[in-house]
Amino acid sequence: MFIGCFTGMFNGVRQYLATGILFAGFHYVPQKKFFKWLIIVLIASSIHITAILMLLVYFICNVKCNFVTIILYFVFAVILLLYIIVLFRILLIGRKSPTNRGAILCYGIAAYIFLHITVNLLGIMGLIPMTGVPLPFMS
Repeated sequence: MFIGCFTGMFNGVRQYLATGILFAGFHYVPQKKFFKWLIIVLIASSIHITAILMLLVYFICNVKCNFVTIILYFVFAVILLLYIIVLFRILLIGRKSPTNRGAILCYGIAAYIFLHITVNLLGIMGLIPMTGVPLPFMS
């Protein structure tokens, strides 16, 4: 199946092993025992690095949600998806540019828009203070 490549075969095994460790320790999330969950995630991420993303599960599962909050998260996800599409399109144009000047210009524009999006959305989520930076294409 993998034509003798052991690395391809073991990647799936590592991923399933890390997932099993995460499932075994998931009961710490509803109990709100963050440090025990952190240890479980670190053990699982030592086997497969993508398990580190499961740290977000603790914070997502402990958020009190009502219908309005779910709608706001959905709108936030749609807006973020649209911005990601625009940024990838700009980066693709820069990659296909025949000159270095055009590529650098596209990469600079993408970095500028990404910085504005990041600062604005982190301010909206309350992770950093609001700075008055407008959200591109919205404000």
